[in-house]
Amino acid sequence: GAVEAARTAARAGAKVFLAAPRPYLGDDMTATLRLWLEEGEVPESELAQRIFTDPRRLSEVRDFNTLSFTYTTDRPSAPLHRDTDPPSKLADGVSANAARDSVQYDGDVTITCDLQRVRPVNAVRLFAFYRGGPPEANPFIVERVDVAVSADGKSWQNVSSAKPRSTTEIDVLRLRIETPARFVRLHVKKSGRCERILLGEIEIIGPPDKDAPPPPAYPSPRPLHVKKVLDDALIEAGVTFLYSCIATDVVVDERGRPCGIVMANRAGRQAVLAK
Repeated sequence: GAVEAARTAARAGAKVFLAAPRPYLGDDMTATLRLWLEEGEVPESELAQRIFTDPRRLSEVRDFNTLSFTYTTDRPSAPLHRDTDPPSKLADGVSANAARDSVQYDGDVTITCDLQRVRPVNAVRLFAFYRGGPPEANPFIVERVDVAVSADGKSWQNVSSAKPRSTTEIDVLRLRIETPARFVRLHVKKSGRCERILLGEIEIIGPPDKDAPPPPAYPSPRPLHVKKVLDDALIEAGVTFLYSCIATDVVVDERGRPCGIVMANRAGRQAVLAK
């Protein structure tokens, strides 16, 4: 609530300073370790969407309706993060660690997946690794993914496109298909600023099995993810803030109107005056 209020005030033109009483932003939420939504509950605000969309958690949730496939690429993998021969790392169900589980391509790559026969396909998920930090400092960023499908490998139908939602650690790009196909082709385009991309996994998802539990739409986010989202939200809005600061008094002017606060922290007591 405080972060959203501070952002709103800053966007309206106010100069905002936020004194957070806890050791980090979001500590009041994460301390309970009850970071999940009730069944059917959906985060409504843009900030809530960012909090409950933790790319790392999404990458850990494997869809029970994932179909098996083999794949080929139009570009060889790079030696630093080499694929197996024949290629298999993007279909092994493992995408926890960029150093160990990723495949590197030094340019745009087209990946053609073969399901061996025509099957109903609902969606495709592509896992892409990032270094974190600001996008301009990231050496490997996926700019766009385009998906096409085919029954015979000759006649192709473009069905979906997606751009990354996050560039922190790992992003899961989900592309809806909802058409029968044997071949699924992903054209992965890198950012023009980058020389390479790191891919972790491809999941081709079939229709839901009535006996299989559906994967959670919003897995419980990690406390560190909550903190970073709130930190970034204030920084993006130009709001200055400090942790572990307790507001102890209100400063008033000669007319008795509030004009600041007195706060206490490890540095002692100090006044913060409004301008």
